[in-house]
Amino acid sequence: MNKFVFSIAVAIPLLMFAACNGTGSSTGGASPVAAAPQFAEGQSAQSQVNAIRAKASRKPIQRSRRLDAAARAHVSDLVANGTYGHIGSDGSTPGRRATKAGFKWCTVTENLGEGSKYNSQSKIMAGWAGSPAHHKNIVNKNVSAFGMAQKNGIWVQILAGDNC
Repeated sequence: MNKFVFSIAVAIPLLMFAACNGTGSSTGGASPVAAAPQFAEGQSAQSQVNAIRAKASRKPIQRSRRLDAAARAHVSDLVANGTYGHIGSDGSTPGRRATKAGFKWCTVTENLGEGSKYNSQSKIMAGWAGSPAHHKNIVNKNVSAFGMAQKNGIWVQILAGDNC
């Protein structure tokens, strides 16, 4: 039986701020995540993602050029249309964007983030790591690859798995 999973998490600047400052804020009954890690500027996104996954006893994943392309397409669409969300201006979902980029998947998740506090890859990764919903996407046991892109202060991270 084929299993298809699609989940999303939107980075709400207030939630991310709370998580980055260790206040343990959470929503919807989600368990707070341990204090957000501090990443060195210049550390690769792959090593940052895999550090988060290792702390949760998850296998490392690879960066995918195809998922990078899907993330770039979505962030460009968001900026061009002055919107913010997981549905593209053409109605596309993260799964459709991953498929269009040539990634065959059975699980796909997407994290978004924006705000002046997240002006570097290290800061957005720490914010996502400290947010229960974003962290859940990063440590999803069924993902095997990810892609990321940033434009004009908006970040998109797509995580997907092809062997569920």
